[in-house]
Amino acid sequence: MPASIPRTLIAGLGVTGLSVAHYLHGRREPFAVWDAAPRPSAVAELQKNTPTVTVLAGEPDLDAFAMADTVIVSPGIPLQHPALQAAYRAGAQVYSDIELFAHEANAPVLGVTGSNGKSTVARLAAHLLEAGGMEVRCGGNLGEPALSLLREPAPDAYVLELSSFQLEATETLQCQAACLLNVSPEHLDRHGSFEAYRDIKHRLYRGAATAVFNRNDLETRPGVTARSTVSFGLDAPIRSDDYGLREHAGAWWLCHGHRRLLPCDELALVGRHNCANALAALALAEALGVAPEQAADALREFSGLPHRLQRVASFGGVEWYNDSKATNLDSMQAALAAFDRPCVLIAGGRSKQDDLRRAAAGVARRTRALVLFGEAAEAMAAAWGAGAQVCIEPDMAAAVAQAAALAQTGDRVLLSPGCASFDQYDNFEARGDDFVAQVRVLEEQHARASARV
Repeated sequence: MPASIPRTLIAGLGVTGLSVAHYLHGRREPFAVWDAAPRPSAVAELQKNTPTVTVLAGEPDLDAFAMADTVIVSPGIPLQHPALQAAYRAGAQVYSDIELFAHEANAPVLGVTGSNGKSTVARLAAHLLEAGGMEVRCGGNLGEPALSLLREPAPDAYVLELSSFQLEATETLQCQAACLLNVSPEHLDRHGSFEAYRDIKHRLYRGAATAVFNRNDLETRPGVTARSTVSFGLDAPIRSDDYGLREHAGAWWLCHGHRRLLPCDELALVGRHNCANALAALALAEALGVAPEQAADALREFSGLPHRLQRVASFGGVEWYNDSKATNLDSMQAALAAFDRPCVLIAGGRSKQDDLRRAAAGVARRTRALVLFGEAAEAMAAAWGAGAQVCIEPDMAAAVAQAAALAQTGDRVLLSPGCASFDQYDNFEARGDDFVAQVRVLEEQHARASARV
């Protein structure tokens, strides 16, 4: 490495990389940045505050990585990348921004991970803590990057959503409570096997004061790394400290042990899977001293996050829901199960190499018609087409128009893709925004037509 290049390298100049750069600059620590194809806007933002910073672009200089003392890696770069392997072989420290956060955090941390639901649970846990009178900063894999949360004065607590990409390069994070919601096949192209992916998720339990796990999902059960455990599930609680559902007077209730907290139908969140999310959030909030009864009152106020089973319109006797965050089959099936009758499902995108046939029975039972788009459309039609009317469309505009033509009075139209968005969009947010925009066009057309009658 040339003498002019600092011995700390930031690998990746996305949102996370920029947050690391701002953090190190604030500490007056020298660093350089590498990105294979840095966005001009990101470089401009970086150089606005650090005009002399060295930005390396294109194919990585393996010698530069081998001479680094520290490489802070963004979650989008796999640890198997040749540049990171060169740094490992030379004895450099290679870790995530979360590892740096773990060394600097000055308040208790609640950590949330899982294949599905982690954003909702992280935001909901933060909401319950705030209802208990605490100042909370929430971020990590959603919202603000973790290092951007480290500003003075310190809050009462941090809540972090954490992905497997972040956890695989994190060693010393110790949470006051660590929650693993569920584990289903995800990111196998990155991690190599389901077992490797599951084990990375379990890293969150290391050193945690309390491990919160899903007793209905054996893959979430912690080993001996946490000091205590609390479970949640959609069955009756096993112990007095556990959370679950109990039936009383013809209604299902969220319960803490034998104590009834809140009827499920008083939740603003839709779907049985969100009952599980609420139970997990209650357990997390209790770990920081918020009484379950107090937290349960705050559950009524939380209506969820955009792109997660979000009701976006109702016109012509049809309701429209945006669940663009459903990027895998389990999340898609949970959304379908949230409704009491079959719906018109819009699905498709880039497959995550999952076996589509395992969702066939659920799709057949819970859909009246399928509108498919994107790279996986043909494969989905082959796997699911026996039990429902199937239409394949080239893009979202055509898919929404076709769903409107198929929908009948009383129907729900659900965008729940079951796939990644990267065949046609930058991210699931852009996909969901496009869906909402297309629905708004139809809504305006319906309003104009109704006004003429």
